[in-house]
Parts: sequence; structure tokens; C-alpha cells
Amino acid sequence: MNDSNHVITRDYRVFQRLNDPVKIREPQELATMIPINRNLSTLRHLHRRATAVSIWRVPLDHAGLRRFTVDAKKQGTVERVIRDAPSASEHHYGAIVVGGGPAGLATVGTLLDEDVKPILWIDHKFQGGRLNAQYREVPSNTKVSLFIAFARATAAFRKIADQDPTPPAYAALQAMDQDTGCTLAAAGDMVVELTAGLGKETDVVMEYGHVEAGSLNEQGVWSVTTRASPAEAKKAGIPTTRLLVLATGARPLPPRLPETYPYLTPLHLDTALSPTALAEALPRDRDVKIGLVGASHSAILVLRNLYELARSTHPGLRVKWFSRHPLRYAVDKGDWILRDNTGLKGDTAVWARENLEEGVWEQSDVKGYVQKIFTTPGEGEKVAYERELGGRGVDMICEAVGFEKADLPRLERRGEGIGRIEADGLTGGLRDEGGEIGGLKGVGIAWPERVTDKEGNVESAVGLWKFMRYLKRVVPEWAKESK
Repeated sequence: MNDSNHVITRDYRVFQRLNDPVKIREPQELATMIPINRNLSTLRHLHRRATAVSIWRVPLDHAGLRRFTVDAKKQGTVERVIRDAPSASEHHYGAIVVGGGPAGLATVGTLLDEDVKPILWIDHKFQGGRLNAQYREVPSNTKVSLFIAFARATAAFRKIADQDPTPPAYAALQAMDQDTGCTLAAAGDMVVELTAGLGKETDVVMEYGHVEAGSLNEQGVWSVTTRASPAEAKKAGIPTTRLLVLATGARPLPPRLPETYPYLTPLHLDTALSPTALAEALPRDRDVKIGLVGASHSAILVLRNLYELARSTHPGLRVKWFSRHPLRYAVDKGDWILRDNTGLKGDTAVWARENLEEGVWEQSDVKGYVQKIFTTPGEGEKVAYERELGGRGVDMICEAVGFEKADLPRLERRGEGIGRIEADGLTGGLRDEGGEIGGLKGVGIAWPERVTDKEGNVESAVGLWKFMRYLKRVVPEWAKESK
């Protein structure tokens, strides 16, 4: 079609971000169409599939094609603009962010504030990460007001939150008591809502898939190899950037006691943290003994879930609870919090104080279902495990003893593989035995900020608002490095 005011194409990727495109369904026109098979990196997002009779006609002055408009003025014709569209090898980004959970979301928002554009954002689902997939029933140890603060922390986020009508997840948080916690479902819904909103930003390209590898060349440029998800066709070209951010998350440490006691059935921490999944995983019609290892916030959440089942729908359920130390609580000191990242908080802390501490334990209903077993690291712990587990005194084991980094892409620097990666918890930079790795950053639960409180205690800061606060501090420096 000869039309100097419009771009005609069969490439559905061009139009994912365009509002109200006009469909043309005349098959006889197809012979005159020039498909754009490679296009601006900021328009490379697959959500629709084109058919032989489904093409689009879009004005050149549309905001989503503003760079084409500039080229049109220079070159004079649509055909020339189409021929001069960037090739696949020119997919260069201001930043590439790997991971679609809360930390990845916060990273994209703060990078946009620092004018790092365009951004390629890669995740296999874009549904809020493990927070939303696994922990929706978990009570937060964060006040609702901090989730609201997260949702208003960047200009792009505020643009989403301030829509009319108010987005439902954000509105739900606004309606809650701001000084108490909530279930993580509310936070997860907010993360998904903000993620969907960022997907409409012209300078954000969301690619559904998995990052397989990243390679850093002599010029300080990263090339990233991706594997598309089944719902998305493989794209041509290798995206490049000077700033690669890993927000790849973490998962519970695998259980180790079944290696010594193979008759123990592992009870995954993710399952145990969900009352619904836990109730389905445990038998109701026979006795079952669960071993629980740990005294962290997660461990006490699991203990409470097990107790609630034992006194209701699973009367044959009993628990052996192994702990190395007394319970530790977060303490509000006014302008700071002692054990802010390691202590029990919220409803979980209240329940623990009312049921598990010396002085209340003897009268607590929990004692009828739970046996406390204190252990000491080393030989003492081995003796306790042998005594309590060796005689098949436990059927299933749940070890709530921490998290490990999720699988990382294969990484290389100037043709050589990058070894074990460690984070600088003050800057977000990543390094291996060869030193700092240029243009590679980490954030989130796998790469948290290292903080020191007023008493000199060093902790890792984990949580949505803590991720955001960290990024607000370090991203301006990242932005300078990315230029």
C-alpha cells in the first residue's frame, strides 16, 4: 500500500504497544506489504500472533513509532524507513534486568527514574516471582504502609497507582490499617499490578523467557542469550547492554537430614508455609510425626501452621521441634529496630510469646501437640538427631534453615567462565576470584544490602521496601556506569 503517512507490516511485535490499531483484512494487499522482521528494540514484545489476513496500519506520528517518524522526515518515504529499521544485531539496551519478582520490578522502576532507557526485562512469567507464587498465605512482617511506600517510590509506579479508577490491588492496600501487617497475597497482587503497568511503558521491553548465558567483552558490553518461553517465539538477535542486573531470587535450602535418615519424607518449606497446601500434603486418617528444624521467622510460621492442623482437621499430627537457640524478636527502639531482619515480628512474634516461651509453655495448648528439643551445633546436635530420628520416631522432616540463590545464567568474562560470585552488599556490584565484574549487579533476596545497626550487628536487609531503599541509593551510580 502506498501511504506516506503510515507504516504497514505483518510483524505483530511492532504493535504490542500501540493503541487502537486499525486492522486491514484484504488478502489481495499482502503482496504489496513489506514486513518488518527486525524492529526497534523497544517494540520487541510478543503478545499477539499475526495471521496471513491480519495486518495493521498505524500512523507514523503515533507515539509508539516516534523514532520511525524522525526517520521518515529524514528519508522521505515509508519504504526507506522500513528498510533502515535497526537490525537484530543492534538490540542494545540501557540495562537488562533478569527477574520479574519484587526486586526486579523495583530495579526497573528506579532505573527509569535515572533515565536509563530502554530496558529489557526478562522473566518466564512476570507474575510477582516466588513471593506471589508460593507465599500468598504468609502473614507479612512488614506494615501495610511500607507496601504503599513501595508502590509510590518511583515516577513510573506513581503513574500506575494514581490512575482513575485506582488499580484494585493498590486500592485494597489503601483501605487496610496502615500500621499492621497483611497477608503477602496483598503485596503480591500489588507487584503484579505494577508489573503490568510497567509493561505499557514505551521504554520497557518485557521478554517472556529464561536467560541462559551472559558474556562480557573487552569493551565492557554484555551479550545475553535467552531461551523464549513456550508462549513466545524465539527472537532473532542477541541483546546487549553495559548494565546487567540479576534479580534472580532464592529458594529454600534443600533438606539434608534425609541423606542420613533415608526413610524420612521431606516436607518442602514452601508447602509448609501454605496452610492450604500443608493440609493437603499431610494424611488426616492416621498418625503422622513431623520433625521441624529451625527457630527463624519461617520456622515459627510452619510450627503454627502444624499446630493449627493438629488441633483441628489432622488430630493424629504431632511435631518434634528442633532448635539451636532461644527465640529472637525484633525490638522497636524508636528510630531503629534491633534484629530488624532476623527477629520475629508481627502476629508471629505475638503468638510465639504467648505460647512458646518459658513461663507460658507449660500452660500452652501448643505443648499438647509439639515437643521442644533444644540442640547444640556439632556433636550434641548429631546425638539429638540420632536419638529422635534414628528409631523412625519421625515420618516427615521440614528444615526451615535458610535460602540459597536460584540458578544463575552461565556467565563469562572475555571468553573465560566466571567463578563463584559474591556481592558487595554496599554497592550491589558482583565479583568473583578475578575481582569486580564490570557492569554486573545483583539485588533482591539473593544479593541483599548489608546493613549495620546502632549496636554493630550486621544483617542482610530483605523485604520489598528494603530492596527499594537500597536501589534508590545505588542505582544512580549504576546509571553513570551504564552510559
